[in-house]
Amino acid sequence: MMIKRLSIYLMAACAVLGIAACGSDEPSSDEYVSSSTAIRSFSLQKNDKALANLDSVFFSIDLDKSRIYNPDSLPFGTNVTRIPVSITTDGCKSLIITQSAEGKEDVVVDYLKNSTDSIDFTKKVTITMTSINGLYSRDYDVRVNVHQVKPDSLSWGQINRRQLPTSFAAAAEQQTVETADNVFCLTRAGSQYCIAKSVSVADNKWTYITPEFNMTPSVKSLTATDDALYILSTDGDLYRSTDAQSWTSCGVKMATLVAGHGSMLLGLEKDGGKYYHVTYPASKKVEIASDFPVSGMSKSVTISTDWSQQKQTLIIGGRLSDNTLTGLVWGYDGDKWACFSNNHIPAAEGITFFPYFHFKTNTNTWVTTGYSALIAFGGRNSGGVLVKTVYISLDNGVNWKTADSLMQLPDYIPAMKNAQAIVNATILSRHSKPVNEWECPYIYLFGGENTSSQLYNTVWRGVINRLESKPLI
Repeated sequence: MMIKRLSIYLMAACAVLGIAACGSDEPSSDEYVSSSTAIRSFSLQKNDKALANLDSVFFSIDLDKSRIYNPDSLPFGTNVTRIPVSITTDGCKSLIITQSAEGKEDVVVDYLKNSTDSIDFTKKVTITMTSINGLYSRDYDVRVNVHQVKPDSLSWGQINRRQLPTSFAAAAEQQTVETADNVFCLTRAGSQYCIAKSVSVADNKWTYITPEFNMTPSVKSLTATDDALYILSTDGDLYRSTDAQSWTSCGVKMATLVAGHGSMLLGLEKDGGKYYHVTYPASKKVEIASDFPVSGMSKSVTISTDWSQQKQTLIIGGRLSDNTLTGLVWGYDGDKWACFSNNHIPAAEGITFFPYFHFKTNTNTWVTTGYSALIAFGGRNSGGVLVKTVYISLDNGVNWKTADSLMQLPDYIPAMKNAQAIVNATILSRHSKPVNEWECPYIYLFGGENTSSQLYNTVWRGVINRLESKPLI
């Protein structure tokens, strides 16, 4: 019994000691080193000659990795060779700023004595902080990031131009669509057809398929839902395929294939001189509005909006039943079509239409925010002229404006109609961490035709420059 009681007493004593240890406010050695050498804030001092509101630029301080940097890079061309800085700490014995460049002698600034001395951030800059008691020190790597190119330019590099994926030396027609899993590029040369299939356009790895049409297809009618491909014969018969090789008649006729919405195909039927909205699988038949296009509409875009619980499938432009052109945006929510446009782009058919991004920089803080956007360009107007102007909508196609000069197409890309754009990825949050991977959302522009409807055998790759940089956080 005495041994047992003694064990209980020892356990109680140990528990008391454990509680005392857990409740101690005394910091560990590592915690003390970290807090005693912590830089609490860092900023650049006002210098309007270098950049307006330079002192408002936000800097992130990573105490774990001892890094100080601005997540939003400064504008292209900003001069950061002579910039004083402001640093705050909880107290320190010394703050030494060292500027190093290969082949040159280091330039050293004692910040506590000379806080207005300029720093050259084109060099490697290190801040060495020593604690008040002089026992601990830490080196911080400091970087002032400046864009090396105009960040908001929509760039189409000539070196990245490819040829259309096809087994033909020269194709006469093409149409590119995407299901939930793959991209398909249909090309025609004479009476022969090829379908190129790829899981990732960015990888440029294509499988070539010879489709078994057993009819004469209308190449430009090729349309995709999430799980299948559809095409019309030149007689208006609808065919379906899940592998791009075998095609089966659906037993129905349509005048136009408009879009895919999930696993549903949206089309138009012509009956008695009037056009009607129809679907496959079949649902109710509804006469179209007089300003809904019956041909020449863009490849569809699917988006989510704040004012609908359902995804919206959008199209833009096209030719009306009275043979005039439109620049309106129409959206389908799973039940009915509605006109989205408050204002619209100039009327045209064969417009290139795709979802992308737009960036705005607050010039008071130099913080850049990204927004979802819809982009439209190209097509042929009522005068038969090919349109090259790029238009942008930041509210899901309701309002449109001419995109700024940085977003316009370069001179070396010709004006065109009937080109399809595929965006290979979605943007990750620029402020999520850790960032281990960064898939840049490139735009791939397939084909397109000149005024004589001759096919361009090209795939152009475009991107807003800032998206090519891996997020800094």
